[in-house]
Formats: sequence, C-alpha cells, structure tokens
Amino acid sequence: MKILVAGANGKTGKLIVEELQKHTEYNTKAMIRTSEQRAYFEELGVETVVADLEESIAHAFEDADAVIFAAAAGSGGHDVNAIDHLGVIKAVDEAKAKGIQRFILISSRYADRPAEGPPFLKPYLEAKEKSDAYLERSGLDYTIIRPGGLLDSEGTEHIQAAFRVKGEVGMISRADVAKVAVACLKEQGTTGKAFELVSGEDGIYDALKSV
Repeated sequence: MKILVAGANGKTGKLIVEELQKHTEYNTKAMIRTSEQRAYFEELGVETVVADLEESIAHAFEDADAVIFAAAAGSGGHDVNAIDHLGVIKAVDEAKAKGIQRFILISSRYADRPAEGPPFLKPYLEAKEKSDAYLERSGLDYTIIRPGGLLDSEGTEHIQAAFRVKGEVGMISRADVAKVAVACLKEQGTTGKAFELVSGEDGIYDALKSV
C-alpha cells in the first residue's frame, strides 16, 4: 500500500514519514515543494515527488493508495488560505480523480468552531474549517485529526481522542500526532470521523477505538 504524504518536509510531515517507514506493509511517497528537500528522504530510502500545492499537483497522486495531508502554511510565509484551505481542496479533488479513497487530514483543534479558539489563530482556523467541511462532503473515506497545541518533545503514545476532548487547553507532541495518523490507516473505525487529539492516558489504539 503506497501512502502519499503531503507536506512531508514539515515538522509533523517528517515524523509521519519516519513512522510509516517502521511499517513494512506501507510504501511511502513524500511530496515536497523543492528538489533541495530530497536529501533527507533519500537517506531514509523514501520515494519523493516535487509538487507545490499552489501549482499543479496531479502527478504526485499517481499510483498512491492513500493520502496523509500534513501540509500547513505555518510561519513559512505562505498564504494560509492557499495551503490550509485551497491546498486541501486541490488534494481532495486529485485523490477523487485518481480513485484514491482513503484520505487522512491533519487539521487543528477548534477548526470546526474558530470563534472559540485562540484569537490569533482565527484566520488559520477559518481556513481549516472550510477545508475540513469540504473533505467531509467529498465522499472519500476520510479521517480528520484535530490536534491541540503541538510540541516538539518525544511522544508518550498516550492520548485523549474524542469529538470534544476535555479541558480548554490541551497539548500533544508532533510525534504522537504522527503515530495517530499512521494508526488511522489500520483502525477502520476512524473512517468518516473527525476528532480532537491531545495528550492523555489511553494507548493510541485503545483511544482510537472510541472516537
């Protein structure tokens, strides 16, 4: 099964690629923006494809069986609407055109209710709200993961996952987000679900069984 990781060169994207490499049943294709980003993935033995979400990406979706979309505008100077809204729409449309049914999207907590999230994140959350809704209406076998605040610390593999997690403030390591994204490929009960994700007490697969 070949998994296309969009946004593979980002912090979370790299961890998703590394996690996929631990599973022999998956072949990974890393979608990167420039050829200069290839070296890291070549050292891992991972196939790469250069495609910019603000341009044509059709070629990147050839021969993929599933998509994990981890791209985000972040602080890289890219337009939030172009990546976090229109970029997702473009990727969803390409998946449908290529007959790729499984699509896992890394979104954000409060993406379905931007007015309740941190005010400084409102433009980002509003873009996510539109792209999440588009995926939900797409007819694809989707999973939308909405993590809380992202940490660069090591993962604990203990999480809380629910449509609404407890507490106003919740953090989670990028490493655990990556593990959850890959686990969703196996955990069929996550199909057609959107859930928030923060650190917690449950093991990953146990938590995913109840979303």
